[in-house]
Amino acid sequence: MNSWRVYIQASGDDGPRVSRFALGVLVGILATHGGTVTGRSGRRSWGATLSVEAVDAGEALLIAAAVVASASAEAGLSGWPVVRAEVVREDLLHD
Repeated sequence: MNSWRVYIQASGDDGPRVSRFALGVLVGILATHGGTVTGRSGRRSWGATLSVEAVDAGEALLIAAAVVASASAEAGLSGWPVVRAEVVREDLLHD
């Protein structure tokens, strides 16, 4: 198993715009995964970065996508599609 840092960005043209409150809730939910959130109130886009344990990058992306989908729904964010995803093994971030 390796530690992976995964960034997921969601964006859409429909549904309610992002609220500061929803972003704050998302940060709280993702805190157990070392999560951070990007986005601005009033926009139709947001992103989340989190750490997961997985065998490879593909598995890391699947795990992170499931966590983020659940967390964003709980936070009240629209179920927009993922428009960008990045996966990096954490030990490579410190070189």
